[in-house]
Amino acid sequence: MSTNFAILKIKSIKKLIDLNNATMHGQREDRSTHFDPSRTGYNRHWFLGAPADRPADWAAGVRGVLIWNKAKVRANTPVAAEILVSASGPFFEGDAEGAWPMLWNKALIDAWAEINMVAFEEKFPGTIAAARLDLDEGTPHLTLCVVPLYDKKVGGRRVPTVSIRKVFGGETKEDARLNMISWQDWYAARMAPFGLARGVPKATTGRVGLTHQDYRRIKQLEDMERRAAVEGALELEARAAGDADEVMRAAVRMTAQVMATKKQAIAQAQDARRDMELRETKIDEAERHAAEVSAAAAGRSEEAIQLLGKARTYFGIAKKHMVVLRRTMGEMHPLADQMAAKDRALNDFADEAAASLDRKGRPVRGMGGGP
Repeated sequence: MSTNFAILKIKSIKKLIDLNNATMHGQREDRSTHFDPSRTGYNRHWFLGAPADRPADWAAGVRGVLIWNKAKVRANTPVAAEILVSASGPFFEGDAEGAWPMLWNKALIDAWAEINMVAFEEKFPGTIAAARLDLDEGTPHLTLCVVPLYDKKVGGRRVPTVSIRKVFGGETKEDARLNMISWQDWYAARMAPFGLARGVPKATTGRVGLTHQDYRRIKQLEDMERRAAVEGALELEARAAGDADEVMRAAVRMTAQVMATKKQAIAQAQDARRDMELRETKIDEAERHAAEVSAAAAGRSEEAIQLLGKARTYFGIAKKHMVVLRRTMGEMHPLADQMAAKDRALNDFADEAAASLDRKGRPVRGMGGGP
């Protein structure tokens, strides 16, 4: 089983503005972002050693302590001390119960906070200006504002006076280091009933701790980085949403163009189909007309052939008669020469007609010279 350690940190509060800043932090009105607002309502508060239902005003608490103790504050010296106590994270672990949303042991935390308040009241009777138990941050911790007083001899009498060096420090750095070790030992002894152990001294580990100012500066940088990261993520999200809208609009425009092109293509196809049907109709009509003309021509050719055949037959008969006449009457017959000329003309006409029809590919029937 791992060891859980008691944690104690002390820093001086030099100016009134530092007290006001601490008050704002307790009221969660500063720029800090390392707390969970949904859990802030579970924080606990004390003012002048008594439980309070709201965050205490540290400056008012310090003034109250000074008035009650008739203490004096020297010029240009710290006015109070901030003491932060906590423990290793696993020490507080527990289960959520009912309205208690955190995975911490509520009964243990309440008992730990009460024992701490009792211990510091014993150590600083009547000089605790304010205190706050923070349960909305990473690990539960108790922060106290203490006015460190010592009795200063003034003209044979003792005057309560504020001094960080006298209470938490020393005349030399070595005195201050030893004094701080004694404070760590004292606090570890008070937390021993909870099973908490004292941390290993820095002289043994060689670690270099951060000052409160450096720690606060690091926290502020972390807060700035966290805010910058959140703002960057929100900006990227907004940009992505804008890009998505632009892509959607472009897709709509492209779809409209495609639909218009498709509609135009369909109209052109329909026009082309109508033109084709019209041309097919005209071709059919032309073919029918050509067939009718061809049939009429063929009919007329047949009629001409029949007429020429009949004429040839008639002239053949006439020719035979002329032969008979020549034999009976000789060359003296007055119609013999005319009949012979007509016979020759008829033969020439028949030959030309036959040749013309033959060139057109029509059959020649009943044509030719006489016997």
